[in-house]
Amino acid sequence: MKIIIIFIDLLMATVLFFVGRFFIKLRNIERSVLFLSGDYTGLNTEKICRVTGKRIKTWAMLFCLGGIIDFIKLGAGIIIASVFLLSYLYFIWLI
Repeated sequence: MKIIIIFIDLLMATVLFFVGRFFIKLRNIERSVLFLSGDYTGLNTEKICRVTGKRIKTWAMLFCLGGIIDFIKLGAGIIIASVFLLSYLYFIWLI
C-alpha cells in the first residue's frame, strides 16, 4: 500500500511538471490563455503562460515533497499536498 501512495504522489508530480513545462514552452499562446481565462483581450499572454507554468511546477514540487513525507508517515504527504492544492485553487476561484 505504501508503494502505491508514493507512486501516486510521484505520478502527480510528473504530470504537473510536464503540464507546467508545456505552458511555459507554448507556441500558440493565445489559445492557451483563452483556455485558462476565457478572454485574452488586452492581456500579456506570454506572461500569463509563464506565470501559470511556474505555479503548476510549484504544485509538482508539493507532490514530490508529499512523496517524501509518505515514506515517514503513510498517507500524510498526499493529504497535505492535496489539501494545499485544493485550498489554493479555492482561493483563486474566490478572486
